[in-house]
Parts: sequence; C-alpha cells; structure tokens
Amino acid sequence: MSLEERLPGSLQRRLTGLNDMTDLRLEENRT
Repeated sequence: MSLEERLPGSLQRRLTGLNDMTDLRLEENRT
C-alpha cells in the first residue's frame, strides 16, 4: 500500500496538487 492510499482525502488532494505542480515544473525544465 502506498503512502498516499493511507492518507485522508483532504491530505491526499493536497499532495496530489503538489505533485501536479511538481510535474509541471519538471515538464518545463525538460523542454
């Protein structure tokens, strides 16, 4: 079971948002 699966929904959404922002930054750095 991953860490995210153990978290309550609100924290999970917050982490997902952070991951999305990180992914966007990585995409920008990659181009």
